[in-house]
Amino acid sequence: MPGCTTMSGATVGGSAVSRTELRTRDGAVAAATADAIAEHRARITVRDPSAVAFRISSANAEQWGADVVGVEGVRYVTEGAPIDYVLAGALVHGRVLLRSRRDEVRLSEGDGFMYPIGAEYHCDCIDPGLANLRMPLSYIARIAEETTGIPAAALRFQSLSPVSAPMRRYWSATLSFIAGQMNAAPTAPDALIAGQLLRLGAAAALVAFPNTSMAAGLTGGAGPESSAVVRRARAFIDAYAERPLTVTEIACAAGVGPRTVQLAFRRHLDTTPMAYLRRVRLERAHRDLRNADPAGKVTVAATARRWGWTSASRFAGEYRQVFHELPSHTLRS
Repeated sequence: MPGCTTMSGATVGGSAVSRTELRTRDGAVAAATADAIAEHRARITVRDPSAVAFRISSANAEQWGADVVGVEGVRYVTEGAPIDYVLAGALVHGRVLLRSRRDEVRLSEGDGFMYPIGAEYHCDCIDPGLANLRMPLSYIARIAEETTGIPAAALRFQSLSPVSAPMRRYWSATLSFIAGQMNAAPTAPDALIAGQLLRLGAAAALVAFPNTSMAAGLTGGAGPESSAVVRRARAFIDAYAERPLTVTEIACAAGVGPRTVQLAFRRHLDTTPMAYLRRVRLERAHRDLRNADPAGKVTVAATARRWGWTSASRFAGEYRQVFHELPSHTLRS
């Protein structure tokens, strides 16, 4: 397709993750570090000198990242500059008032929130503990176009809060999982897993926070050439399953748009391109375990991570459902 670039080295999220961590009692140092997350002017009032502590853990991949912030013993008031990316989080502890020109929310433990895009905001925090995701708006817009058909340029987020209490809980749980993998897992995610975590965060934001894609639905049908589209897409997935592929890249390889490839897979295979990719990766993991020396250095956990599973138990469950045995049994046999 014109203007279609496939497998470029600049795939968002498809890079190794670097981590930084700060622990300090100095508010100025903490504010300077937090300014890298979102540019702001900070006013810090000490409430309990004996309890003052700042902890900021950041994990950064290609154009996106996750942060875990803990502040104790202070009131932290910020005047935030407009941002051009999605910065969404959940409150772990403390109290927060977040206000934009159009909206105001008071947050308590477990509440999800999104900072306004393209507008100044005010945030008044008392002993806050936060987890944040920083994601490119262009990437989320592309996911919205792939999944709903809305033009990427038409995506707008419309509120600081999730659409409902169930979505608030869903967003908080998803964010907790992503931040745990990015910031707290024993080893930082590799490029493949980082890309999948970013896609998970983007998809969660699209269903949790009010936005213009929610009015769009899957309509239309696959054309007469859709079987050829599926063949080309499958060949591409089979060749590059170890890469952090996106629906857009798969569609580009098949010579069509994301919407068309989605509909073609649904019509001919009753699945999605990403679900097909996951099945291919599962089969590759099965092959690796079957061919491994049981006395060698190959492990189930390492194989799972290589093919994109951050949770060994989830990998084992999916593996058993398809191959009717646990991966550890395949490795030993």
